[in-house]
Amino acid sequence: MNKSRSSFRSATGRMRGYVSAGANAFAVGATVLLSACGQSARANTVQQLASYNFIDNWGPDALLGISAPTLYLGVGGDFVPNPPGASISYSAMQAFAAQTTVTASQGGLTTGLQYLNSPILPNQWFAEIPYSPSLTGPWQLSVTNPSTGTSNFSTYAIPANTPVLPLVTNIKASSNSAGATISWSSPSFTVPTGDQVSTYVFVYDSQALRDVIQLAPNVTSYDLANLPSGLASDQTYIISVQPFLFDETGTRVLSVSRSFLDFSPTSAVPEPSTWAMMLLGFACVGVVTYRRSRELRIA
Repeated sequence: MNKSRSSFRSATGRMRGYVSAGANAFAVGATVLLSACGQSARANTVQQLASYNFIDNWGPDALLGISAPTLYLGVGGDFVPNPPGASISYSAMQAFAAQTTVTASQGGLTTGLQYLNSPILPNQWFAEIPYSPSLTGPWQLSVTNPSTGTSNFSTYAIPANTPVLPLVTNIKASSNSAGATISWSSPSFTVPTGDQVSTYVFVYDSQALRDVIQLAPNVTSYDLANLPSGLASDQTYIISVQPFLFDETGTRVLSVSRSFLDFSPTSAVPEPSTWAMMLLGFACVGVVTYRRSRELRIA
């Protein structure tokens, strides 16, 4: 792993794209709404809103310093310091996170999880761990804070025979205008019985995740003119097409692939070092899992 990639990883791991807000928590403006969690709790305890454990297949990208497809395990969780039914501001969440350490342990390996520090993903700690079949069981998560002590949780296990999602290929833009159409080729893939696949387009600038777009099945293009946030002509963006494999409940992420396109609606040449230091949380999956769990509850 080169220095640029390493510094990017230490700053991020997204969604986490995608990736990475939790299955039951989401930022609305500067406030984190926790009422959807639906768990009982007492004051001054840490609550786990979601956990993550999935196979994470990253494609190459020049700005991110990724020279070849690389396989990881995406491991993390969403945590808050107060009981559900209350609200906590983003600044209060940052203050809690500044004194909180989260580790993940399995099979004699212990690794620290990175707080993502994003208003879109304000509750998430995450890490990318080099893939090993021996580490697909549940991770033990330890959350330590001076005010709450140490709380222990666990992730779900990745089911045996969960496939690596193949990368989409030939991702390209029709032009360098803000209204360009991006297109790609989707490889053939047999979805395991009972599981579900949804594909998303993630758009990032050098500071933050801007948009997450869920695509209809079998769609292989997207018009950037339809982006809710739009694109500025003087910025560079990373556009990522990310298929997600969910379990039969539709809420647990089992496998993700991430293909990238560096896109500038300008002739300016982007500097890779800018992206290496940003706090984007590319590996985060929380926005996707939150939206999906909400859709399932409504349905």
